[in-house]
Formats: sequence, structure tokens, C-alpha cells
Amino acid sequence: MTDSPGADSGQDASSDSTGKKTSRVYGGKTSEERQSERYQALLDAAFDIVGGEGYAAATVRAICKRASLSERYFYESFDSRETILNALYDTIVHEARTRVLDAISAVTVDDLEAAKRSPGSIHPIILAGTRAYSEFFTEKPYRANVVVIDATSVPANREGLSVGSSYSFSDLISELLSSLLGYEHPLAKVCGIGMVGYFSRVLSWWFIEGHEQDAQYLAESTAIVFQGMLDRMAQEKPDGVEVPDPQLIAAKIGSDRKRGMPLNPVEGD
Repeated sequence: MTDSPGADSGQDASSDSTGKKTSRVYGGKTSEERQSERYQALLDAAFDIVGGEGYAAATVRAICKRASLSERYFYESFDSRETILNALYDTIVHEARTRVLDAISAVTVDDLEAAKRSPGSIHPIILAGTRAYSEFFTEKPYRANVVVIDATSVPANREGLSVGSSYSFSDLISELLSSLLGYEHPLAKVCGIGMVGYFSRVLSWWFIEGHEQDAQYLAESTAIVFQGMLDRMAQEKPDGVEVPDPQLIAAKIGSDRKRGMPLNPVEGD
């Protein structure tokens, strides 16, 4: 088997005149750069196999063959096929959150004004987020399979991945609720966790039943639940609390979360 990309031969490190270890440059790339390329090649190969044939077909040998790398390079980055499954899971979750944040920050004044003319409609920020989430999974259904079925089918993963997923998205949801309300509702955190469970069950049902429903169907069904929760919390808004400008919320959500900052309620320009 041809070891590419950037397969190494010999030692990856050499010593300079002071005896300090340095990364050996080969083909214009350091050993760290070559290892990163091999990691990505293996991950891409795993995605290809899982997407086309399912996780059961993603054996170490099959992944290495698809990546044109020997098995020793697989174990350079991953302990087992379960470990690379976890990496697929983390990648999908990260990309889904990024897609949601991009959609929320793209909500326009026109979107908000149109909603004002339609009393009882779903808040544009909520619909943008649920639509982006739904489209992300419906465009490549195997993503749903990895996140809600394959990854959690491994006994060692069930608790850790479930908790990680809950914290990743529940924090986003609870902070979004607080931003839209203009204050931090005492139940926002637990409601965020509940919404993650709802999203996961809907996604699991959708995939198992043959994923026939389109993204709009999934987006509207989840948005209704989210909107109902927001409306109920809004009834308990403390006196003197003003709801922030939705356009400022959308812009702040996009900028803050991409910088790793919390979604604090917007209090001004």
C-alpha cells in the first residue's frame, strides 16, 4: 500500500546544534503538518465509508485502504475504530452548531418586520436556527445516523457523548432563550436540556422511519415547541425588563459565539 499523503520514513525529529529536538522537514512540511494531513485523510475516508456503506463497514482496514495509508498511521491518531467514530461525532456536532449560528446571525430586519405583520408566527430567529439544523442533517442523512444511533450504540460512548451533546447544544438553547427574553429565566437551562432531548428523538425517528420528511417539516415541528416554550417564559417576565432588539440579538449571537463568548442578553447597541 502506498503511504500518502506525506508518509514519513525514519525518525520525525532531529536535533539542532544545541541538542534540542526539532521537527524534521520533509517535502517542505514538518512532521506535525504531515501527521495532521494523515489525520484528516483518515477522517475523510471514514466519512466516505460511513456515508456510503454505514458504520459497520468502517473497519480500520477499510478506512486505511480508502485513505491510502498503512494501519500504523491509523494508530498514530486513533486508538480504535470507536475513537474515530467519536471524532466523526465531534466533527458533525461542531459543524451543526456552526450552521445554526450562521443562520441566526443572518436574520435580517425584513425577516423581523414580516414576522410582526403575522401575529402568532414563529420568531424568525427560532425558525432560522431550527431550519439550519434540519437542513444540515437532511442534506446528508448519515450525519443523523452517526450522531443519534451509531455513536451512542457503543457502550463506552453512551453516557459521555450524550452528556457532551447536551451541554454543547443545551447551553446554546438556554442562552438563546435568555437573549430573546431579555432576562435569564430560572428554568432556561433545564429547558435547554429538554429541547436537546426533543431534537434528538425527532432526528432518530426521522432517520429510522426512512427520512422521508423534508427539512421544512422538521424545522417547523421543532420550532413550534421552541416557540411555545419562549411564549410561556415571556409571560413571567419581571417588571421593568425590556425585550432586546431582535436584530441586535442576531448580530451578537453570531459574533459572540464564533469568538467562544457566552450569549448574554443584549442590553443596548
